[in-house]
Amino acid sequence: QRINVCGKLKLVCFDKTGTLTEEGLDLHGVQGTSVSWKQGDVPDSNDFQDHVVGNLDYLPHESPMMTCLASCHSLTLIQGELTGDPLDVKMFEATGWSLEEEGSDNSKFDMLVPSVVKPPRQQAESEMILGNDSYPYQVGIIRQFTFSSSAARMSVITRALGDDTFQVFTKGAPEKLEELCLPHTLPEDFHARLKQLTLRGFRVIGLAYKKLPSEINWLKIQKMKRP
Repeated sequence: QRINVCGKLKLVCFDKTGTLTEEGLDLHGVQGTSVSWKQGDVPDSNDFQDHVVGNLDYLPHESPMMTCLASCHSLTLIQGELTGDPLDVKMFEATGWSLEEEGSDNSKFDMLVPSVVKPPRQQAESEMILGNDSYPYQVGIIRQFTFSSSAARMSVITRALGDDTFQVFTKGAPEKLEELCLPHTLPEDFHARLKQLTLRGFRVIGLAYKKLPSEINWLKIQKMKRP
């Protein structure tokens, strides 16, 4: 019944699910820029780094790339199981981080936060940040802007434990995020690399972030419109 709307057919494959095709998603890898591997100012040249396939263990937990993968989602815990968009689940599971919703650990932050994401315990203990006390690196998701089909993106506002400033992380269609980014922060081969990946059949998701000015406080965060 669908052949009539297919247009011109050059090849027809008959398959049972599991042989050539299968349900679900898998994370192939991430393609980061030089500034996405570590915190800091945007360099004059923000070129793409080597393609990372599968294992993300070597990425620094405090890097914008890893923090965005771990915090920019709309996942929730139901009876201890991660529930939400399959894309969000796969991206979060690839980080190896854990999600903790409103509870006692959240009291470490100045105010109650809906969710906290933490890197694996054995590695988090060696990655300390400076604050009033020394805490393992963990990130509170302060506010969430769920996915909008018209904007083709979702965003979260976060704060690392012991940090004095907030950060915005967003993910969505690369061409939409391009419109939001400062031109000098985009790699020169951005469009070429995007075309290369899409022609190979990958579902490509763009990630971006911004460090908010120090004068932005909790109250302003709650009144802020979608980034």
